[in-house]
Amino acid sequence: IVPSEHTKKTIENTASTKTRVIVIPEWYNQKINMEKSDLPDLNLDLNTSFNFLTISQFTGGDPNGDRKNIINTIKYFCEAFEGNRDVGLVIKANMGRATKIDKKLTTNILNNAIKEFRKGEYPRIHLVHGGMTNYEIASLYKMDSIKGYITLTRGEGYGLPIIDAAAAGIPVIATNWSGHLDFMNRGNFIKIDYEMKDIPKSRVDNRIFLEGFRWADPIESDFKIKIKKFRNKYILPQQWAKDLSSSIRDNYSQENIMLLYNNALETLVREQ
Repeated sequence: IVPSEHTKKTIENTASTKTRVIVIPEWYNQKINMEKSDLPDLNLDLNTSFNFLTISQFTGGDPNGDRKNIINTIKYFCEAFEGNRDVGLVIKANMGRATKIDKKLTTNILNNAIKEFRKGEYPRIHLVHGGMTNYEIASLYKMDSIKGYITLTRGEGYGLPIIDAAAAGIPVIATNWSGHLDFMNRGNFIKIDYEMKDIPKSRVDNRIFLEGFRWADPIESDFKIKIKKFRNKYILPQQWAKDLSSSIRDNYSQENIMLLYNNALETLVREQ
């Protein structure tokens, strides 16, 4: 059982298998259904009024080898909004842990990227680090100053933060390739063009990544044009997000996904 058609096609195109591959998606964070007033106040004290959110884990220190593409996201963002006092990027990130050491390592990476790519003090980059409950994550998506969700991912088997953002009704700006298209194509979102490229040799581990694998590399100029346009004209994307949120909540609730599991397992049992 895999979570997306993209994952299924990857398995089938990589090698022949006699095992049936069944697609059953994952559900979104159900706490997103709660009213904002019933969720905890995070008190992030952001000093920017128009913020973009990205939630990700660093998967490599090399910008060219990081599947989540966080460093380049910071670079492109700082260059697109150079000197803009009102725009910020909220990054919920870590290096794989929720520890103080992890926070220090993550902060160092972000500070180095900001020092290299940002001219002056703006735009602002805000780091959120550490373990959070589903209630707190839902509250993060629903903050008034969070206007859009960004992901310049090079590839996703599914994309849980992306479906959570879509369920919360946040306009999504995402690479137009891989697993998240299963649910994002139920409506409209801001699609970032890409080029397919061979993965770096440093990522070949002969376990998950094999020689000859490729992933999507988002096109820098396309991202910058579209994110600046979104900043100035975001009424239509907000309507897209509202419509998509309704579809996500209808089709990807925990109850509906569990029904898919029940039906699939009952079919398999009958076939034995």
